[in-house]
Amino acid sequence: MDFGRQHPTTAVMGTAVGLRDLYNENDPDRPDTAVILDDPEIVTSEPSLEDSVVVQSDEEGDQFKVVNLADDDTRHLEDMGIDFDGNTYYGDVGEGFEGIDRIALKRGGGAGNRIGKTLDVNGGTAAEAQVERDEDGNLVDMTLDDEEGFPAHNGGLIEYDNEGDALPRFASAPELRPDVEGRTVVVMIQRLAEVDPDYEGNSYWATVFADLTEERQAEVTEQYAEDSDKEPADFVTELGGQEFVILSPTTDYERSEANLETTGWIEFGGIDRSDATEVQMLNEQRLDEGHGSVYIPEQLTVEQALPETVEQAEVELDPGEDDWTDESDVIPAFGAGAEAVEA
Repeated sequence: MDFGRQHPTTAVMGTAVGLRDLYNENDPDRPDTAVILDDPEIVTSEPSLEDSVVVQSDEEGDQFKVVNLADDDTRHLEDMGIDFDGNTYYGDVGEGFEGIDRIALKRGGGAGNRIGKTLDVNGGTAAEAQVERDEDGNLVDMTLDDEEGFPAHNGGLIEYDNEGDALPRFASAPELRPDVEGRTVVVMIQRLAEVDPDYEGNSYWATVFADLTEERQAEVTEQYAEDSDKEPADFVTELGGQEFVILSPTTDYERSEANLETTGWIEFGGIDRSDATEVQMLNEQRLDEGHGSVYIPEQLTVEQALPETVEQAEVELDPGEDDWTDESDVIPAFGAGAEAVEA
């Protein structure tokens, strides 16, 4: 499998067989999204795409790049490769993915997030802890994870998605939605300024098109129309003589339990650890559901963190191995607050 990326304005077509995140050690929460495509090809049937080419390289780094030679920031360097925005990429310039059967098409940033959300099983759900609050923001209910006993992951892909100053982060590994698996998809990259006339920056915009089954196409386009002031036909377009749905993120599927157990993690755990009432609710529910221990956060004293049903004398702040068994007559405590008292 060859790894590479595309630049504006280009469209890459292929059979979708996977979706993955590519770990970035400098920013683990914001990886590149990679769409795994079999039998890839570039779309050149539209006037804006007809000068698209593939550059293949044996150099270290990306093994291919897809560029548009008509783009103002792109130059073809004869017998060398291409120059994109002042950066030279050495390789062989061709009209397609000659000799390549499978690619991992990478993209980071906002465009990568959009691709990931659109092709993910539950990309339409913002990732967050499963808690319920009233209109005043007071915690009224929570669903705990069976293993850890903290508010459970709701199965969404991206946490802090366009929320305040927090940067969006992947809260689990992406997982390819089943209605596009084995189907032809097209990933198009444009400059956001070309899509939004009010935008003046350098960000990219990604659009994903999919050749869905006839039944699924009718289902999603009717859903899109209901959520907008458009008609179902407005969400269908033609590329290269083939009909595609202009795809949006879905909430119709669920992330696999194995994926959540292995990669799922919500940074904001759903409760305010400095709020005694919320921590008491958590600990009471932990005990009611059989987790058998209490959590003492750094921000609270032991007394503040315990529900009214538990006496401090019942709590062991420095539990040994036997204290964690069902036969123990104490309630083991854990967390930075318990460790501070013990110290």
